Amino acid sequence: MSFLKVERGNRKNTFLTDDNSIMLSASDIFFWLGIMCEFIVNFSGILFGNYHEQLITVIGMGFFAVKIMLSADYKKDIPVIALLILYGLICFRVQDSALILRVILVLVAGRDQDARQVIKFFFYGTAIVMIIAAVMSAMGLHNTLYNEQVYRHGDFQRRYTFGFYQPNGFAFYWFRLLAMCIFLYNKKFKWWVYPIVAVGVIIPSLLCDSKMGMLITILLLVGSIVIRLIGEGKLLKLFYALGNVYMVAVISFIYIAMVFFNGYFAPDGDTPAGFWEPLDFYLFNGRLEFARRAFYSNTITLFGHHKGIMTVETGYVSGLYEYGLIFMILFLIMMFYLFYSMYKRKNKEGMLLILCTATYCVAEPFIGYINKNLILMAGIGTLMTTSVYFSKENKPEPFGNPDGKKIKIAFADFWKDLDLKDNYIVNILKKKYLIEISDTPDYCFCSCFGNEHLKYRDAVKIFFTGENIVPDFNEYDYAMGFSYIDFEDRYLRLPLYAMYDTAIEKAKEKHKLDEKTLLAKKKACAVVVSNPDAAGIRDNIIDELAKVMDVASGGRYKNNVGGPVKDKLGFLENYRLSLAFENSDNNGYTTEKILEAFAAGTIPVYWGSKDIKKEFNPEAFIDVNDFDSVESAVKYIKSVAEDDNAYLNMMKAPMVTPEQEAYNILKEDYAEKFLCDIFESDKEKAFRRNNKYAGRRYQLRREHAYQMVRITDLINKPLHTINKIIIQKKTK
Repeated sequence: MSFLKVERGNRKNTFLTDDNSIMLSASDIFFWLGIMCEFIVNFSGILFGNYHEQLITVIGMGFFAVKIMLSADYKKDIPVIALLILYGLICFRVQDSALILRVILVLVAGRDQDARQVIKFFFYGTAIVMIIAAVMSAMGLHNTLYNEQVYRHGDFQRRYTFGFYQPNGFAFYWFRLLAMCIFLYNKKFKWWVYPIVAVGVIIPSLLCDSKMGMLITILLLVGSIVIRLIGEGKLLKLFYALGNVYMVAVISFIYIAMVFFNGYFAPDGDTPAGFWEPLDFYLFNGRLEFARRAFYSNTITLFGHHKGIMTVETGYVSGLYEYGLIFMILFLIMMFYLFYSMYKRKNKEGMLLILCTATYCVAEPFIGYINKNLILMAGIGTLMTTSVYFSKENKPEPFGNPDGKKIKIAFADFWKDLDLKDNYIVNILKKKYLIEISDTPDYCFCSCFGNEHLKYRDAVKIFFTGENIVPDFNEYDYAMGFSYIDFEDRYLRLPLYAMYDTAIEKAKEKHKLDEKTLLAKKKACAVVVSNPDAAGIRDNIIDELAKVMDVASGGRYKNNVGGPVKDKLGFLENYRLSLAFENSDNNGYTTEKILEAFAAGTIPVYWGSKDIKKEFNPEAFIDVNDFDSVESAVKYIKSVAEDDNAYLNMMKAPMVTPEQEAYNILKEDYAEKFLCDIFESDKEKAFRRNNKYAGRRYQLRREHAYQMVRITDLINKPLHTINKIIIQKKTK
């Protein structure tokens, strides 16, 4: 299971616990089962003939589909699941046309996996299979070591196959083995390794007489040295520009040759004359002639006709005629997009691999098993490694203090409109640190609106909640929330209202408002509520107050002002009092509601945390918890609204005094020390949750529970949404 181990510094955990028991999550298991199927399909056709590849492919895609469903952000993948259904419908009939869909599914399923481990698995697996095939062929137990009957240039030649059915099959896998080796270990190679690798790779290529294989092998070896020499500045930009020119040139070449080549197979092995003919004779072994025949004998269709004449030996031509124009356009877009992705991520090995892919596809065919055309490497390998994964999220360039320590962070499971460059947390951190929003973060800020944090197993996790939830320190290293908890240096009480900086500034000045302005307000009470799921006392208060005074409701729930208001504070500031009711009354659970009531220049009528007087000045608001009954509370609220003196006394009382907790919480630098202490520590020391033995098992059980919840949510969430709509309609 060594391929499942991950070195610290790049997915720093391991799937094995200290007692060597395998600790894969359910989603990991389905992913690796799919990869196993992919590996079997990858070799079975070319080593053993066409034995059940379609069935194994469908089974593998089923594993990937389940993996996608269990993923943290599966909602984004619903279109991909639809593609899977389409793939299943056409796979048995037209498997080749489903190739792009299959690649997409593999990529999405592997989004939260470590790509290097996947490539290591294919690298070592490929090497083992090739060694076994070669040994068995030498012993006469499987296929042959070489083939005496390979026709080329009007004669039969001996070409080594090393257990593969065809010499080109061996040449491809031999090259792919080198490509994966370069991709994984090029940065670690000593200079004397390159000539040894060159000799070790080129000699078998000569034996199997694969000219294109030797060409791209040389390209890969030379390119691997070049990318070691260039840095990440202008030379890398030049390499990217020249790489694009090169890919356009090699792709254009085959199509130009397809149209303008007028050669023929020369009799008696004579070399044809002209420009194209010698090139075709010596390098392409007649493939340009095949391309010409395809051009004159076939028509281009959108989806291909699968009866192309002599097109299988030329990749770009076979893709165009046999699989159709749409297939080729998608493939070319993917190849150039991957090359751009590699460049943006400064992944030079990935860029080199795409260049080799573009070269190899000039002379090698597309076939439906993704085992002879490098789509596997171009897809699973490079796209996964970039961590691009079709993500729509635009991550900003590094920002903050250019002279500070660089920190790689991510935000997971927060509300949808969170500004990654301008929020309470980064506004504290960017004063001191250079911040990079990363797909492979060292630190992950997590909230409670999803399970995306599960894919950041190696990150130090800092939990923040704006909901009435107690943090689980078995899942998170640190936490910030509402609860009154004393837990070493791992917790900071940080109520949600601390993040409303605009409202904070207004609320601090509310007691300075002019008396004439205050007394000019004649409207009594307002409320803005949109969530129908809350404690019943809120409805009771609203209903009882409505019997004795006007209560304007500006939210979606119980709206009576002609529709939801767009500006909450602007709406509330026209009233003397505003209802600020929490959804529940747990101690410490204090949200932005009371703060916004202060900021609007109103007297908050509060219900929620019984410790609210510890946070805000009790002389400045009405606490419903102080009353024995709804009736007595309503009576007092009405009296304050109608009595100018009582109203002014409360309005003139400051929101907080130095004795209240909110006095410090509302300071701009309140959380600075807590956060900076985390980032000033080495990551190893900052990592505080137990990730061994029982701790790791606990986390895996939580992952399994989350994954089951994601499946049940597919049914429960639509029903919950329908129920909310029904409730809102009933209360209008």
